[in-house]
Amino acid sequence: MKTSGWLVTALTAALVATWSLSAFSADAAKTGKPGYPEPATIKACAKAPTIDGDLNDDCWKDAEVKGAWVDVTNGNAAKPESKVYVCYDDKFVYIAIRNFEPKMKNLTADATERDGSVWEDDSNEIFIDPSAGKKEYFQFIVNTKNVFYDGKGKDGTWNSTAKTAVKKLDDGWCLEIAILLAEIGANAPLKGQTWTANFCRNRKTEGDAQAFAWCDTGENFHNPDAFGKLKFE
Repeated sequence: MKTSGWLVTALTAALVATWSLSAFSADAAKTGKPGYPEPATIKACAKAPTIDGDLNDDCWKDAEVKGAWVDVTNGNAAKPESKVYVCYDDKFVYIAIRNFEPKMKNLTADATERDGSVWEDDSNEIFIDPSAGKKEYFQFIVNTKNVFYDGKGKDGTWNSTAKTAVKKLDDGWCLEIAILLAEIGANAPLKGQTWTANFCRNRKTEGDAQAFAWCDTGENFHNPDAFGKLKFE
């Protein structure tokens, strides 16, 4: 039986609409679950933080990036928690991470040299892409001894002048980092821009390695398609 052209077109359109609706519904169902945050609003700071690992600066009070972190190995909520804060000015983007940790005596920090295997320690990884997927992303990793790795994509030969600091507490540890906008291809003013990013944690205090993230990338953090959105205002 010969099928009319208009019928084929109508059926194709219906199938595409059904697929699109299903994909939208699936994404909507994930939003708000661990590892699937809504776009974060990033505000300018009136005064830059002192990069010392102490998160008492005024700029952090209204800078938390909401969203429950996920254990990327099993899809469950990450425990213990981590919280991330982001703000900016005309020259830098500032990021702080507060990592709660009940087993501080078990921290691993074997890397001692710049651009060493910091990811094998208890550490935070930061991925940022000012182009929101159009170019290359940048990676920064810091362990609990403030040993630092930076790279462009997976190229560890790229270096920045980012300033970092770590502070250990009784119940966890904190990281602060100041990243020069010009070094990651970003231009001020940031107001109105949308970046993509992810914030991650390597945890070794339980013996077996754990991997937590703001956005669920699967077991490989180098998955820019899964990064979340930062909207600057």
